[in-house]
Amino acid sequence: MTAAPSSRPPGHSPFKFLDPYGEQDRAIFFGRDKETDALYHLLGEARLVLVYGRSGTGKTSLIQCGLANRFSSTNWLPMMVRRRTDINAALLEAMAAHAISPIPAGTTLVDALRSIYLDHLRPIYLIFDQFEELFVLGTPEEQERFYAAIAAILQADIACRIIISLREEYLAALDRFEQFVPTLFDKRLRVEPMTGANVEKVILGTVSAHGIRLENGVATARKIIAQIQDNRHQVQLAYLQVYLDHLFHIGAKDNPSDAIVFDDAEVDEAGKLGDIMSGFLTTQEANIQDALERQGCGIAKGGVSRLMEEFVSAEGTKQPISADQLLARVPGAKPWLAKALDALVGSRLLRMVDAHFELAHDALAAHIAERRGDEAKQVLYAERLVRNCMDEFPQTGTLLNPEELALISRAQKQRDPIDGSQRLKLQSEAAAFVAKSRSTLRRRRIRRIVTLALTFLVPFLLVVLWLASLQETDEAKARASNETDVMGYTAFNRFYDGTDPVGDYDEKRLECDYAEADCKTAFRYYDALDLHN
Repeated sequence: MTAAPSSRPPGHSPFKFLDPYGEQDRAIFFGRDKETDALYHLLGEARLVLVYGRSGTGKTSLIQCGLANRFSSTNWLPMMVRRRTDINAALLEAMAAHAISPIPAGTTLVDALRSIYLDHLRPIYLIFDQFEELFVLGTPEEQERFYAAIAAILQADIACRIIISLREEYLAALDRFEQFVPTLFDKRLRVEPMTGANVEKVILGTVSAHGIRLENGVATARKIIAQIQDNRHQVQLAYLQVYLDHLFHIGAKDNPSDAIVFDDAEVDEAGKLGDIMSGFLTTQEANIQDALERQGCGIAKGGVSRLMEEFVSAEGTKQPISADQLLARVPGAKPWLAKALDALVGSRLLRMVDAHFELAHDALAAHIAERRGDEAKQVLYAERLVRNCMDEFPQTGTLLNPEELALISRAQKQRDPIDGSQRLKLQSEAAAFVAKSRSTLRRRRIRRIVTLALTFLVPFLLVVLWLASLQETDEAKARASNETDVMGYTAFNRFYDGTDPVGDYDEKRLECDYAEADCKTAFRYYDALDLHN
C-alpha cells in the first residue's frame, strides 16, 4: 500500500512509538493483511473469538486498525472494554456510554445490549483488550460474575459478538471461563511475531508514508531489522516504532529540514534496540526528575523512578492506576504528583485511559520489573499474597500461615525511599485479615504449647510420684526391718536365756506372755536365724 507523505510540523516524529494503531492509521498499517483477514472471517463464523499472542505482537493494533477498517461505520458498533478496577463495572460503563435510550435501573445485561442495538441498528462488538488484567488484578468473585455475564450474552438471541484479546501465557487461566462457555477455544487466532519479509514491508511502507527516505532502500531496511530482532530473529512491532522514532530524532538533529533520510551510518549510531528501550526509559525519567527539581516542587531523589514502579504488577505486567490510588500508595509524592504525571504522559511513557494512567507498553513494564530491588518485590509479593488469601477465604476458610505471615512482617519493615513511610500499605480490610491471622496463629501456638506440656508433664509427674512412693516404701521397709531386728533379738534373748517362765520351746511359742507382736517378732527372728545357720 502506498500513501502520500503525511503533513507534520518540522522535527515532529510521525511514528506511533508505543501507541497502538487506531482506525485512523489505516494508511500506515502494514504487514498484517493475513491476520486481519483471518480474524474477520472467524467473526463471521462464531459469536466469540479468542485473540492471543506474545506481548508486542500487535494484537490491539490488529483489532483497532486492521479489523476496524474491514467494517463500515454502519455495520459494526465496537465497544472497547478495559478492566481498570472491575471488568463488570467497566462493561456497564461502556454500554452506558453507547446507549441513546435511557436504560432503567435493574435492566439485565442482555436487555441493555438489545436496547443499544435498537438505538444504533448495528451489530455490537464487545472487545475485551488486555484481558489478562482480569487474572493479574481481578478477584475470583469478579471473574465468576464476568464469566456468567458472557455466557448469558452468548445464549441470548442478540446481534452481539465478542472478542477477547490476551497474552498467550495466560491461556491456562481460561480454564474456569471455559466451564461457563464451552465454545471458548473453538474459534481462536494466534498473532504470530512478524516474519522478516513482513517487517520489511512495514519499514518500507511506513517511512514512505511519512516522506522519509532510506539511503539504500531494502538494504537499509534489512540493516534496521538486524538491529532490532531478538534472539529468535523476531521483531516486535512496538519496538520497531520506538526504533524508527529514535532514528527520526537522529536524522532530524543532523538535518533540521523536513527532508529526512535514514542512512546506514545513523542506523549504526542508533545501536541495538535493547539499549534504546532501556536508555529511553532512563533518559526520560532523568529529564523529568531534573525538570521537577528545577521547579522546586519538593520532589525527592529518584521520585520519578519510584512512581513508575506503581504501574507494574508483581508479575511484570503493566497495570492501570488512578491518581488517587497513586497518592494512597506514594503519599510523599503529593506536592509533585500532578506535574510528574503530566510530564510522563507528554514523554509518551504513560497514557491516560478512562481516568486511569498506565504504561504506554508492556515493553516498558518489563524493563521496570527487571530493575526492581528485592525490597520492592517483597512488598508486591506480600500484597498479592494477602489479596489471594482473602479471595479464597470464603471457600477454604484458610488464613495466612506462619511462613506467609513472616513474609508479610519482613515486607512491613521496608520503607519508602520517598518519605520513609511504611511501603506496604494494606487497606483496612486486608490489615484486619492479617491481624486475624496473627491472632489465630498465637492462639494455636498457645494451645499447642499447653497440649505439649500436658502430654509430657503428666507422665513425668506420675513417674516422680511413683518413684517417691517406691522410695517411701523402701524407707518404711528399712525402718520396719531395723525395728524387727532389734525387737526380735531382745525378745529371743529373753526367751533363750530362760528368763521367760515358759517351758518347752513349742509350748513356749504358744504360751509366750510377751506381747504378741514381740513374740511373733522374736520367733521370726529365730526362724530367720535358724535358716541362716
